[in-house]
Amino acid sequence: MFVGHFAADTIQKIIVRHLISTEVWNVLMNEVNRDNGDGNAIPALAVLAMSQAYSNADTELLELCRKEKNHYSSCTGITVLMIKDYTVVAHVGDSRVSLCFEERGQVSARFITTDHKPDMPNEKRRIIASGGSVQYLPTHNNKPFLRGGDFLQRKSKGEQPMQIQYSRAFGGKDLKTYGLVCEPDITVFRRGKQHRAMIIASDGLWDTFESHQAFSKAFFARSKGENPSQSLVEYALRENKFTARRSDNITAIVIFFES
Repeated sequence: MFVGHFAADTIQKIIVRHLISTEVWNVLMNEVNRDNGDGNAIPALAVLAMSQAYSNADTELLELCRKEKNHYSSCTGITVLMIKDYTVVAHVGDSRVSLCFEERGQVSARFITTDHKPDMPNEKRRIIASGGSVQYLPTHNNKPFLRGGDFLQRKSKGEQPMQIQYSRAFGGKDLKTYGLVCEPDITVFRRGKQHRAMIIASDGLWDTFESHQAFSKAFFARSKGENPSQSLVEYALRENKFTARRSDNITAIVIFFES
């Protein structure tokens, strides 16, 4: 799932190519296909393959942005790779993955990703050290934005310099020198009978739902024969309209695990 405009369309087209073209991908596939292997090497190989794919795809996007003079294109990204009984989740930006599981008869949910926000201590340190800044904008509910060190100077010249709400992303050419990176956080877990479902969604959905609420509505929609992903998006849109809340892009994918 890639949320953005020009950048999202581009990354969507090239990310798989970059994933399967990495040298480590062939090693990973050999490990997957081994008849006598225990699969213990799969997580580390998958993490390395995903990390390389993100880096290579970002490099290609930045070069394309230079050629097209599209200096402001950027997008968040979440990639879920399922290999045997392993699930590998990589992400940059502020879209999230939530996991629903059942233990001892109790159903619960938790996020397995952490938003890359500019004011997170580690992120902010990197931004400041790179000459960027973090600003809270009253016009956007005082959310933190990453700005380049040349932001005010460029504004004074009548330009429209870039500022974004996340500290890791694909693209964002003008901010890559000011602390914006495309280094994904990667989580690997082994699917078991306790895992019931997963929701991958943009921040627009999570601004409306708590994790457990989203799963409750997804399971209800499924029981009625409706599309759970579409139901979540439509409900979020109605809620935002009712509360007159300013909404970001809303995208959702619901995955159910069969035990």
